[in-house]
Amino acid sequence: MALKDEFKQRKIGKTGQSFRRLIPLQSPAGAQWVESDLEANAVIQIAFVPSFYDLITQPIIEYDLRGKKHVYTPDIACIFHAYDEPFPGRFVIETKPKEVLEKRGPEFADRFYAAEEMCKQMGAAFRVLHEDHLNTAYLRNALLLRRDNERDPNFDASDLLIAKFGDRSFSRKDGEDALGELLPEQWERLEAMNVLIAWRELGCNLTEDIDDDTEVWFPSDIKGKNWDPFLKMLQTMDSGVNI
Repeated sequence: MALKDEFKQRKIGKTGQSFRRLIPLQSPAGAQWVESDLEANAVIQIAFVPSFYDLITQPIIEYDLRGKKHVYTPDIACIFHAYDEPFPGRFVIETKPKEVLEKRGPEFADRFYAAEEMCKQMGAAFRVLHEDHLNTAYLRNALLLRRDNERDPNFDASDLLIAKFGDRSFSRKDGEDALGELLPEQWERLEAMNVLIAWRELGCNLTEDIDDDTEVWFPSDIKGKNWDPFLKMLQTMDSGVNI
């Protein structure tokens, strides 16, 4: 089921003062509006995870507290295809600057509690993310490679690299050089390498900035191909409610 069928969404209106940006997504819900840099950075990284399935922004959560009805709108609801049971594959996410959470945390206690309880009922996990989680090398790599993720991999290039390196690791630059016999232009070789990395046909450490010296390898199985450090962070961190 698509998330847009599970949640109502708050519409992000256009004002002269607020940040507003539309992020295109290859997902059932399609492109989504965001209203902060942190929210945009979270969406970009979620969509870069290979097992990403669907995402909406501004899902509406209705809850009762002390006899009164309330509405809470976190920033993101998202779903990943499950590869790492028993870890969760569904998340509701709030993004807030760390300074705001430290200074005003008690103001958010009721709505965060309501979100946690609702997530338990729907088999999801609630997470609060700030810039320490989001402004990272993984984000820079996602921004670097997100367009490559939309291109088709060159499997002739992949076959050539497998024939040359097998199960050994090698640098991105060594891979580019090896592709010289197939792709005459340097930009073609770099693009071919980046597309293979973006599609996780080639594995690498995405928590460090990718450059010519980045060590890459061919994952041995589908689990290795779909393992992702950002998803693992979401799955294994605590909720982040108590900073």
